Amino acid sequence: MHATPVASLPFHTVLFDFDGTLVDSAACGVEATQWAFADAGLNVPDAGVIIAKMGIPIEVSFGQMASHPPDEAGYEQLMARFRAKYREVADRGMKAFDGIAPLLQALKAQGVRTAIVTSKRSDVAARNLETAGLGGLIDVLVGSDKVAHCKPAPDAVHAGLAELARLRRGGRPVDETVMDEEREGAPAAGTARTGQSAPAGVVGSLRDGEDVVGRLSQVLVVGDSSYDIDMGKAAGAATCAVTWGAHSHEELARSRPDHIVHSVPALAALLNVM
Repeated sequence: MHATPVASLPFHTVLFDFDGTLVDSAACGVEATQWAFADAGLNVPDAGVIIAKMGIPIEVSFGQMASHPPDEAGYEQLMARFRAKYREVADRGMKAFDGIAPLLQALKAQGVRTAIVTSKRSDVAARNLETAGLGGLIDVLVGSDKVAHCKPAPDAVHAGLAELARLRRGGRPVDETVMDEEREGAPAAGTARTGQSAPAGVVGSLRDGEDVVGRLSQVLVVGDSSYDIDMGKAAGAATCAVTWGAHSHEELARSRPDHIVHSVPALAALLNVM
């Protein structure tokens, strides 16, 4: 991999989904979900059903997979069972896909700003990031607890860009009050079009660091599910689907991403870091 001035690169900001895009965590999710459902006396979803739901928060997907959803207390217990089991299996089985660590290292070396936008809670994603050996390679992490609306809404993209801009301006922590104001100006999922500007609050927070995000056409959202692609498109960013994760090429193609890649080297070539 060679060093190219960031101004010459096709994308100077890349926002990655986490599970199925950077790390091979499908087996962890399947094992923890099936165990939690069985332990709660619920129907046990097939692995394929679980994998198809990856990309949206478990607070949403569990209700969709349970044939007879439990009451509120039972639902909380189900999620607690899942989280305890997931932590156990993830700590011994969370691995980055081959080539991901060198790719992130190359992006960092070339000054490309990076973020993770995930449906996991931020603390869980941060722990998994370390377990997978990717700690320190991502600038910003936005979990489901940092946004008002989950994928495919554009909130996580807007939050990631705003946090990157603040980081660029001096590394100040995100002001949650400001983030709330920006969320209120965010368009609903599916209402934005490719090339559309971010909400006014987000744009205002980015102008001082235009080299970080600049035009949204130079911001790339990378993910393995249609939820990721729809999120990126709703935010007005460029999108890239990867086929080594949750959704098939056919499913991803229906979301009409700007790019589809079948390997990490192909993603590196798209980002011009090879």
